[in-house]
Amino acid sequence: MNSNKKNVFETALKILSLRDHFVAELTRKLLSKGFEEKEIGDTIDRLVELKYLNDENTLYQIVNEYKRKKKGITYIIAKLYEKTGNKFDVSAIRKSYSIEEEADNIKQTIPAIKKSETHILKQKLLSRGFSFEAIQEALNGRNNA
Repeated sequence: MNSNKKNVFETALKILSLRDHFVAELTRKLLSKGFEEKEIGDTIDRLVELKYLNDENTLYQIVNEYKRKKKGITYIIAKLYEKTGNKFDVSAIRKSYSIEEEADNIKQTIPAIKKSETHILKQKLLSRGFSFEAIQEALNGRNNA
């Protein structure tokens, strides 16, 4: 490894030591530090080969983190877009965050929302990034109780 490639690799490792990153996210950070695209590409390939960089695992971790924070799928998709500049398929996210799980998070969030009128409640839940389907499921269970 020549010295500049070594610098890119070491910088990438420092960035990854803080938290997992998506390939696009790490690439953008390395570009902002002034490294050349060819060296970044070689470094990314090496990190993937070493299993230090894995978009699928990173997606799973981020979805679970936001799920624990009681965020909805729409919120998660927006945050993922901010991090990567890529649009994510909802079905990929739904593998680790089902409508039922999202509805359960809504049920836990509802008591924290003071207003009890259904339309206001729906608006507040939508603003927190919950999907319409999960809101309907959660509120149907609430109305039947």
